[in-house]
Amino acid sequence: LVVDDAPTMRLLLKQFLTGMGCTVSEASSGEQAVELIKTSLSIANNPSPIEMVFCDMRMPPGMNGIETTKSIKHIPGARTLPVLGMTADEVPHSTFQEAQRAGMTSLISKPIGRTQLASMLAEHTGTLLTRSQTPPGAEETEAFDRKAALETCEGNEEFLKTLLLDMCKDLKSRKSALEISVQRKDSARVAEITHNIKGIAGICSFLRLAKAASDCQNAASESDYLSVRSKSQVVLEEMSIAIRIAENFEMER
Repeated sequence: LVVDDAPTMRLLLKQFLTGMGCTVSEASSGEQAVELIKTSLSIANNPSPIEMVFCDMRMPPGMNGIETTKSIKHIPGARTLPVLGMTADEVPHSTFQEAQRAGMTSLISKPIGRTQLASMLAEHTGTLLTRSQTPPGAEETEAFDRKAALETCEGNEEFLKTLLLDMCKDLKSRKSALEISVQRKDSARVAEITHNIKGIAGICSFLRLAKAASDCQNAASESDYLSVRSKSQVVLEEMSIAIRIAENFEMER
């Protein structure tokens, strides 16, 4: 079960996991995930039970990853279900300890590669993977690292195009939300939006956008409005570039 409020993240993980032979369910919120697990456990001799949960740590305005894990662990029959938290942020030790107390199995950083997923599956479900991939280069300075994005999609250009178009829709909706939140000086909301943008951009190898979003998120977390205003402009500019690249993406012939 993949639980994430970002459709692009769900799409990518589903592609990876399906390619490993897994049957994948999706939830866009912790609340939806809990209901899906209850339904799965209620089916006698379920041929496709939920055996593992990948759960985003931040899914506003609903339950976060830790709250979702606590709710899952209170479901009869789900106490031993592995729940892996996913985050695009650095995790302080206190948050890690809280996640452990909630029953979370592990915390993994976004963007998540196929090799990392394979390792987790092998450890917790016995599913093995033979192919691996190289994670995107962290020092890439171009707006879009096509090679890294293609590696993420295992060389499948058709899927990469689908992923970029999905990202494009997501960014367009978040772009207006970011502009409004900056105008309202709503630092908490700016931090939430840029956190999501950072994760989406990292997955799709728009590393300049990911860096700009991270810088803006940090400024918003410190309620530094002057810095938020300037850094948000960089994010908005990079979002426009990413949207244009995604809309004009052409597969190599």
